[in-house]
Amino acid sequence: MKWILLILIFIMFVFDTTLSVLNYRNRKAKMPDSVKDIYDPEKYESWLKYNMANFKMGMIGSVLSTALMILLLSINAFGWLEQVIDPLSTSVGVETLLFMLFYYLFTWVISLPLEYYQIFEIEASFGFNKMTKKLFWIDQLKGILLTVIFGGGIIGLLHLVYRQFESNVLGFAILSYLILTIIMILVMLLSKYFMR
Repeated sequence: MKWILLILIFIMFVFDTTLSVLNYRNRKAKMPDSVKDIYDPEKYESWLKYNMANFKMGMIGSVLSTALMILLLSINAFGWLEQVIDPLSTSVGVETLLFMLFYYLFTWVISLPLEYYQIFEIEASFGFNKMTKKLFWIDQLKGILLTVIFGGGIIGLLHLVYRQFESNVLGFAILSYLILTIIMILVMLLSKYFMR
């Protein structure tokens, strides 16, 4: 099973990378005649440079996250994490939430330098960054809190529903889909209150 996951992750990485490289190869394409009177050539050139900087950063992030996932699966890190979490609680639901929390925090720590560089180097060099370092850290804390509250709530709710429908997988799938749909609708409706 582990090898199937590793192969699928690698195939998805190769596919995504191939599409990104095809887009990258087209970066020096001239501006189409049909839009030359709409876009300023200097702004278009700046936009191209910005996209290429983001592409390079995205490729670094993609390679890093894929390599990390393959490494974690190869050395059985998830099994080790389960052994660490198992003695902390007798509830399978709490163990699931702790496992997801530790995994989220680990991936957050890994992605933090990339996000920091994205905002304070790439965005700033093109004049798009209006964020202060204090605001960056406040946003990071808000993101963690919202993820723990809402993400933990969704995972806990799905776990509860699964335990009720253990013998009826189709019922679990339907109810989970409905719950996630309702949550997504609520997020869309409430997003205007949380977005700057």
